[in-house]
Amino acid sequence: MCDDYNAHVNVPRTLRIDLSDDRLPCASNLLRVAALTAMSSLLKSFRSSGQATWIDDDEVDACSVCSKRIVAGLLSSNKHHCRQCGLIVCAACSKQKINHERTCDVCFEHIQRAQKCEKFFIPLLKKGTVFQKYPGSAGALQLGGAGVNPRYIFLNKELDAICWGSPAKQGQVKGSIKIQTITAVVPGCTTQAFIKARVPPYKVNLCFSIVSQSRTLDLEAPSSQIRDQWVTSIGEYTKHFKSKSPEERRMECQAKIGDKIRMEQDEKARKDRRQMAEALRAKYNLPKTS
Repeated sequence: MCDDYNAHVNVPRTLRIDLSDDRLPCASNLLRVAALTAMSSLLKSFRSSGQATWIDDDEVDACSVCSKRIVAGLLSSNKHHCRQCGLIVCAACSKQKINHERTCDVCFEHIQRAQKCEKFFIPLLKKGTVFQKYPGSAGALQLGGAGVNPRYIFLNKELDAICWGSPAKQGQVKGSIKIQTITAVVPGCTTQAFIKARVPPYKVNLCFSIVSQSRTLDLEAPSSQIRDQWVTSIGEYTKHFKSKSPEERRMECQAKIGDKIRMEQDEKARKDRRQMAEALRAKYNLPKTS
């Protein structure tokens, strides 16, 4: 039985049993087993009627965060449930709390980052800033800095791409990089565009690159403070954009459990068919087919 049932449901007073009470009779082991069985059934009924969907204790033996096997204790399974995703976790991976409720490390990080994105990072990226954009193609950059142009950089309304366009025509998009394709946000002048441009040392602290699967967006910020704000904002928003929500993680786990059950059922059906065939061959003295 899950360790934290008392924290999740309000057990009726008449059904509460203090298993540590010294006044219990000598046959306390039998009473403890009976009490735990009754409480387990009661807990399942509360789970089925509650708002959160929990993964059943019997379906999973390992922590969903660290993947370590959870060793059962004498009276409990030592399995806990995250109140956000409903997955089974160990005690070490569920020390965080949101609204005074047990939360696993993955959900805690996801929710904390989502709140920061909503409050700080998304507004800053949607507002946009004018940067100096360095051309990424090999032949576009000429000596002396030709080809470096001011561009208005911003997060689009759909919140799924970093776009750029002319500062004078901020409604027109000349290019974009999908958030899903971003692999890194790198401060400094490490990409080929910056190397070919021969950026002077005093500008290194102003530059950064948004690296995607197919290209880079190489920018020079008006100040090092703005550069640092954008590096942090794009980096954190990209992590949040790509991360799975608690609901998605729960559905993924449920799908895996469903697949496992179907595989076990298929294997049992095959075994039953083999046994039936063997029984028929033995009964009617039939030869085995190759």
